[in-house]
Amino acid sequence: MSFKSENDAYQIYNAYARRISFSIRKSTTRLKPDGTVYQKHMVCSNQGQRAKHSKHQTSKENATKRTCCDARIQFSVSREEIWTVQKIVFDHNHYLASPNKVNKLRSQRRIKEADKQLISQIREAGIQPAKVYEFFKQWYGGVENVPFTLMDCNNMIGRERRKYLPSNDAQTLLEYLKNKQLEDPTFFMPYN
Repeated sequence: MSFKSENDAYQIYNAYARRISFSIRKSTTRLKPDGTVYQKHMVCSNQGQRAKHSKHQTSKENATKRTCCDARIQFSVSREEIWTVQKIVFDHNHYLASPNKVNKLRSQRRIKEADKQLISQIREAGIQPAKVYEFFKQWYGGVENVPFTLMDCNNMIGRERRKYLPSNDAQTLLEYLKNKQLEDPTFFMPYN
């Protein structure tokens, strides 16, 4: 099998992973001397081992264990950037996710474009970020049916904010608030 791009190759392998109930991630990339890719591995997310625990890891990160799973797909990439399947390993050394939890696996979670637009509209209506995910839990009929997590939702809201406000730019924020006060004399900006 051959594909026209890395994205196409990833999407096909991820669709297979969804059907079988596991999550994938991109792994080894081999480059030619000129810096172009000639080989790429995509692996089961349980492949390999995490680095030794550091004192900065949270208990959630410590709880994540990899099992050295060998399931993977290896692509060779031609000069014309055609991605061809070179090798596939199908066997997993761990339990796969139950079908009702597949949509919560990292590579399977996606915020659909319609949901992204709805999140933006809800935020524009002045709804607090904490309430946005509550809306989607009701909209989809329960947290187990929402195709993304609370963190995915919050990350998307954060990315939207950063589009309009350069990160860590306090001066820009101050200018914005001063202009808001000029436009609306009743706007109150507390000073410390």
